[in-house]
Order: sequence, then structure tokens, then C-alpha cells
Amino acid sequence: ERSREEHGEGEREEEILQFNMSDDFKFPPVIVVTLAEEPWKGKQTSKHLNALEIEHTIHEGTQGVTIGLRATNPYDYDQHGSPLFMHISQIGCVLSHRNALSVAIASGAPEFIVVEDDIKFPEKIKLMFQMFREALPPDAEVAQLAYRGEGDKPTEVVNDRVQRIFYPFCSSCIWWTREAAKKALVLLKPVDRPFDVMLIQKVFPFLNHYVPTRSIGDDLSNTKEWPSSVGDAPKIEA
Repeated sequence: ERSREEHGEGEREEEILQFNMSDDFKFPPVIVVTLAEEPWKGKQTSKHLNALEIEHTIHEGTQGVTIGLRATNPYDYDQHGSPLFMHISQIGCVLSHRNALSVAIASGAPEFIVVEDDIKFPEKIKLMFQMFREALPPDAEVAQLAYRGEGDKPTEVVNDRVQRIFYPFCSSCIWWTREAAKKALVLLKPVDRPFDVMLIQKVFPFLNHYVPTRSIGDDLSNTKEWPSSVGDAPKIEA
């Protein structure tokens, strides 16, 4: 007898097979946030997206360590009252996403997806995203297509494809409307905590935020498939 999870996956696969993708549906523009200091990641992600026939642009972000950033706003204090500062690489991550949102807004696209360079989409991502997009309520402004850490979060079921979770972690794959991205740039300051925590505490509560009933993307760092940034660069096929 199949487990409840396996049964759910089976139903999901059956629904995907029966769904007819619209000929005029256009997958949103995708911006990939990467670092020049880790060129193999951008190449690998671009290869992955090309195989799925997803148009995308590569955005080189800010490597906090090499550029010489320094934290000035403490995120907390220890038991002795000494300030605790965020690691400079995390500051660079926040700045990278802020800059990617600025680039996306400037493009004029009404909606777009910002992904990190360790994203991994399923083969039927275009179909799965259209199913999710068509099920989103009209007021939707932002959606985490990949998320985790939702087990202890309050959840509201919207329909069989969409739900609200207050609020899960993960910033590897986020769908934005242009207006929501503009609001996020105002809210994403000061830079004093990791990007996904900033989203949870400073952005999502002020936007109409949704997630799919199951993630339709994953990140290779989370699945242990991605080599460490501090290790030797892997050989990537051309």
C-alpha cells in the first residue's frame, strides 16, 4: 500500500498529465542571481534552463567578502550586551537580490521570476507553473515557488494548487509582480539579517504572498547536489 505522500504525488502527476497548456501562455522572464567569483554555478544553471527552453538573463551579484563589505547594523546582542553582526557574505546576498529586483523592474516586465544559481526545476516546470499561475488569486503579488521550513507555520488552503503559509524559508525561486518588487525595495532595509529572513520579517507580511501546495522548484544546495563554494570548482561541460 502506498504511503499518503506517494498517493499525493501520484494524484499530482495525474493532474499534470490531464492539464492542457495554453498556446498563448508565456513563462515569465527569469533572472538568475550568481557571482562572478563562482562562474561554474551560473554556467550550470544556464545549461539547466536552456535544456528546459526557459529564457533567462544572468545577473552578477555582490560577493560581500571580496568586495570588502562590513556590517554596521547588529541583528542581535549576546548575553553580555555585545552586538552580533551578520556575515558579510550574507550582506552581499541581500544586495545581490535587491539589485536583481531593480534590474527586473527597469525591464518593464509586469511579472518575473528571480532565481538563485543553484535552482533546479522539474522537467514539466512550464506546465506546473501555468497550473499554479492560473490558480493564483487576482490579488497575488509575490509567491515562493520553492520553500521549506513550513512545518510549524500557520497555513491557509486557498485551493488545490495554492496556499498561504506564514512564512516559510527559502529565496531560491520567487515570482514577483513588478509593483510588489518596487515595494520590496523600500522594505528591504536596513540590511541586517539573511535575505530570506528579511523577506519573512520585513516584506511578505506587507504583500499578498502565496505558495504552491508543493514546491515546484528546489535548490541544489538544499539537496546536497551542489558543491561547496569553498571547495574546488567542479568541471562543467560546455
